[in-house]
Amino acid sequence: MTEAQADIWSKHIAKNVLTLRLARQWSQSQLAKSSSIPRSTISNIESGTSNPSIQVLAGLCQALDISLEELTSAPKNDCMLTKAASLKPKSKSSRVVQLLDLLPESILGLEFDRMTFKPGARFQGSPHLLGTREFMICLRGSVEVYIAGERYLVEEGDVLAFPGDQAHSYLADGTLGADCISVVSLSPAKILG
Repeated sequence: MTEAQADIWSKHIAKNVLTLRLARQWSQSQLAKSSSIPRSTISNIESGTSNPSIQVLAGLCQALDISLEELTSAPKNDCMLTKAASLKPKSKSSRVVQLLDLLPESILGLEFDRMTFKPGARFQGSPHLLGTREFMICLRGSVEVYIAGERYLVEEGDVLAFPGDQAHSYLADGTLGADCISVVSLSPAKILG
């Protein structure tokens, strides 16, 4: 590792430790006590002037309940605006249903999509692994959702929660179509696998 790379790495750790400590409303002394690391070391880390040992990094990770990757990765901006024009249709989109991924960054175990159905559109959902939960929020129009042979009418403002590991399909209103938000909370097996 070059000196420039080490400097960047130290700055990432400094920003992440400071951000995570403040988010927990901890003082440097509280983090020091929780991590068994001297407060002066915490101060040096947050200033970006320290080259912490793996033992110190492990103590910080344990105290802050984060992974080493999260501690050392480039800090993310606190806010991110994604303009509608930059959202790209997902590969599952078709002529009758457009799926847009609404998360500007990947979040492990979570899918958050906008589903726009043309009038009368039929769409076959893909069952997920056992333990997955799906939530469908109808913003406009209505959609009939069929889950394991049962029919549910989801109208504007309604929220349908269902097991995402079941066979499911959608039939949009024949006149208006529908706009919906789909939130899929993936099963732990899929996240770990």
